[in-house]
Amino acid sequence: MRDHPRASLAEGVSGETVPRWMPASVVVLILAVLGVTVALVASLLTGSDAAPPTIYDRNVMLRQDMVAKNPQDVLARASLAQAYLDAGRYQDAIDEADRALAIEAEDLTAHYVKAEALRSAGRLEASIAIYDAILAAWPQDLEAHYGKAMSLRAKGDRGGAIIELETILRSRPVAADVRVELGELYRAEGETGRARAEFEKALRYIPDYLPALRALEQLGLP
Repeated sequence: MRDHPRASLAEGVSGETVPRWMPASVVVLILAVLGVTVALVASLLTGSDAAPPTIYDRNVMLRQDMVAKNPQDVLARASLAQAYLDAGRYQDAIDEADRALAIEAEDLTAHYVKAEALRSAGRLEASIAIYDAILAAWPQDLEAHYGKAMSLRAKGDRGGAIIELETILRSRPVAADVRVELGELYRAEGETGRARAEFEKALRYIPDYLPALRALEQLGLP
């Protein structure tokens, strides 16, 4: 069976195995940032009445520049897809993720971004199908379980979302954010006792976790 794609990505940042291409990539990143900065300054000097770019616009510009410099860089394209997603440009995110997947069909980052963009665009069945495909190959992929849970919740399938979140917590019981999500689903189902239990468990792991504190406050004192 093929190794999980993310394993190879992690090798370069552990221990002594710093990748040889790291210095070059840093230079490319610095040049890209400088290029975007120069473009922004030039825009200001011209006295344009256009609205100033947001941080999301700047991230898109930076990553577009990186892709233009190396169109076959899968990670750069997946990063651009994420920038589009963060900027609310869902179809652009889907299209860019597809370009990354045309280069490397098993790139999980591109799959995750595409699935999230599809969910944000309201294409829930297509989003769930991507997570199902990932889980068919890697059943223990917790990120895919979480993404599927969010898509199922958006679809109105709270029962299915609960199953996915419970699966995550069996492997990672300390995930306070997941416990709060699960508690909110229990509350929506009218199971306030189980909801309270999840919020309280979240606070065992992060005593000052604000979402759990707020959720308990909304439930009221016992």
